[in-house]
Amino acid sequence: MADGYLDDKWVQGDTNVDGYTIWHWYLMDVFVYFSHNLVTLPPPCWVNAAHKHGVKVLGSFITEWDEGKTICDKLLSTKSLLIHVLSGCLSLLLLWDLMAGCKNSPGILNMKRK
Repeated sequence: MADGYLDDKWVQGDTNVDGYTIWHWYLMDVFVYFSHNLVTLPPPCWVNAAHKHGVKVLGSFITEWDEGKTICDKLLSTKSLLIHVLSGCLSLLLLWDLMAGCKNSPGILNMKRK
């Protein structure tokens, strides 16, 4: 699954049958759907597959590289802005949680700053 999720961008799957195949779900408690985008929410194919095997699925919010530094500078510029942005992110994740029918908190926060 290195180099990003490319074959799973289609909700109904792709011709590549191994596009999102995990053989050892029983070894996992949590699956983190991660990419190098600011916000990444797992598509239904991953959520359905994980939940079929009793595995929780997390999306991600990540800031990295120069663009991430700019975002962090803005997010961390004032305490009130930081609280506002983080509460907005939490609200979006909870909304996604409800829409996807999940019963777990679907988020991971990864902030990198020099």
